[in-house]
Amino acid sequence: MLSDAERVQSKLNAIYKERQAFQGEVYALCQKLAYLRLHIGRNADKNPDCKKLLDDAEKDHDLFSLSHLAEAKVKLQKLRSEIFDGKDEGDKRNNARATLQGIVDSIVPAPLPEDPEDPTPKSVDIPSDSIELLVDVGRCAAHLLFDDLAASIIESCKNTKIVGSPTFRVKLDYLKCEVQAKELDSKDSITDDTPGAVPIDPSAKKKMSALSSKKALPPSKLDARHVDALRLSRRVEALKLLDRTIMSARRLGDPDLLQEGAVLAWNLGLPLLQPHLRKHVHRVFNLAAQVLQEISSPLTPLRAMLHLEVAKCELSSDFLAKASQHVTESIQQDYGHIDVDRVMSPEMTTDEYPCFPTPVEPTPEDVAKADAKNSELRKLDRYAFPMHRKLELRTSIYSEPDNAEEKALLQLEQAKEVSDVGLQKTLLQKSAGLLEMSSEASSSSSPPPSPTSSPSRQAPSICLEDIIDEANPLAIGDGEPMQAPPQSTKSQTSLWSEIVDMAWSLRHTQLVKRAVVPILSNVWSVEKNREFVVMQVKAHFTLAEALVEELKLTIVPPLPIPSSDDDENNTPRTSKRPDPRALGIPCERDSLLAPPAAFADKVDKLKIQTISAISCGIKRAVKLGPTALYLVESGGEIR
Repeated sequence: MLSDAERVQSKLNAIYKERQAFQGEVYALCQKLAYLRLHIGRNADKNPDCKKLLDDAEKDHDLFSLSHLAEAKVKLQKLRSEIFDGKDEGDKRNNARATLQGIVDSIVPAPLPEDPEDPTPKSVDIPSDSIELLVDVGRCAAHLLFDDLAASIIESCKNTKIVGSPTFRVKLDYLKCEVQAKELDSKDSITDDTPGAVPIDPSAKKKMSALSSKKALPPSKLDARHVDALRLSRRVEALKLLDRTIMSARRLGDPDLLQEGAVLAWNLGLPLLQPHLRKHVHRVFNLAAQVLQEISSPLTPLRAMLHLEVAKCELSSDFLAKASQHVTESIQQDYGHIDVDRVMSPEMTTDEYPCFPTPVEPTPEDVAKADAKNSELRKLDRYAFPMHRKLELRTSIYSEPDNAEEKALLQLEQAKEVSDVGLQKTLLQKSAGLLEMSSEASSSSSPPPSPTSSPSRQAPSICLEDIIDEANPLAIGDGEPMQAPPQSTKSQTSLWSEIVDMAWSLRHTQLVKRAVVPILSNVWSVEKNREFVVMQVKAHFTLAEALVEELKLTIVPPLPIPSSDDDENNTPRTSKRPDPRALGIPCERDSLLAPPAAFADKVDKLKIQTISAISCGIKRAVKLGPTALYLVESGGEIR
């Protein structure tokens, strides 16, 4: 009888646990439904149905399991869905700050008065059912750039005695990562003894004190350069903490937490997507891409971007197989916009719509238009497909390159791998020659353009003087841009840009002057092909630097002038004169200090070409808008 009673009791306990779990799932679903109603209501000013849904959601608190927190959760979700109260932006921010502060004050009790004899921080008594809501408020505050409020919430959570659920700890670590990565963004310098200064780690203070004993900079003041280094280290440490936190969320198996972590990883790692800093995001981006793939996340644009950036990291480490796998994953993501021109209206049938037209061989113009349309619908394909083709050529053992362009690509990749400078220059020259052959072949095989279509390629008679002449519209990017440039023109321009960068790193000025001509010989659309306009701006500035280098290497002929200060052997001394190679001033002529006429003509020509190249590059950069201000600044720093 006792064993039967134990079995019945165990069954009742199991049923009770299942009931509690089911009840918890029901409450969670109901709460998500309430949040969804509020989120849909953000369009209340445009749609009356959304307005009615928003009003009902604000009044109905029965969907929340904890009724005393229902009003706070409704206010928080309204801020998350960008439903702000106020007339202008200032009022909206002030009201949002007041709302968040009110929620915090309702959860966190007032601090006790400080005891001067006991400086240790006092513990904060926060209700266990409200602490997760407090972290959500902190994340919302960080999203709205109220960093001081988010930091105070972190301190309150540190001083509480509540351990909290695993979900709470993961969310708290997310908040710590976000605040830590941004805490130095608004600071130009740091002083240790000023109020509100960022505390320096004790180990760092020991190192800095050791340096100060060697007559280094005092540790009390950090200038902008040191602040930049400290800002980078804080962001890298935040990414390391985020990597461990995503691993913890992975063990919990909560899809919402995993997606929040992946989004946060992208936002924190975005400033580090530079060639010399990309290594810091490799691990966390790879982990974020994996967890999104495991849960089949619908965030397909994010997954495509993560896979593409991980592929670049693998490619920089020469792991070609892994890079090819990630590029393929990026291409296979079902992201992008819907082509409305190919969608049938609901009232149409297959009999009325020509769904199956007669197969016709597409013309090169049709292929170019299709590529341009695909680039508009799927923004990342313009970067993923060339990388995929490059990896195919580098990893293929048995197949040979099909055309001169692919051979030029292989020569360029070989030049990047060798260490001998002479061999690098030789391979670059071979690659440039193959590209010129490919350009001539494509221009000779293409049919003559119709009068209504824009040409895909300019006349081959363009020379260096034409692309740096400010009076020429082509030099500053004026004119009718190519509406549907062929894929060959895009790939060849990208290869020429890589050749220019590598040739300048080797100080091969003649190859730079040769390679910038095909880059600057086309007019690209700023809206549709922005990246190629950026390539043209950089090509102008690189050309200017190459011309300056050529000017520096020009040998100045000596100009001895006899004077009364000659020595005993009557040997004339070279008179002091300004350097005729200095930019901004023309060479002297028709004077005793004037250099030979041939030298003066050559130097003046190089000076004019340098200034023209910088001016044309700045004018092209201005067309890109305010986001390209860094390019204009780069042009102003050339010397």
